[in-house]
Amino acid sequence: GIIKGKTDSFERSIKEVNKQVDAFTLRMERKEQYYISMFSKLDTAMMEAESQMGWLTSQISAISASSGSKK
Repeated sequence: GIIKGKTDSFERSIKEVNKQVDAFTLRMERKEQYYISMFSKLDTAMMEAESQMGWLTSQISAISASSGSKK
């Protein structure tokens, strides 16, 4: 009676906790994938910005050199 009832109660509690752990793990895996995706996009944007900055720097240098040679 009492022991069986307690055992059943503990087993239900354990099953519920396991469900919560599984749900939490799934949420964390999804969050991890989200952050990996966002980091990859940020990394790509940073590389594009660095490339554009290099191009712009070379254009400014060329203009500066050109205007300096005209004087």
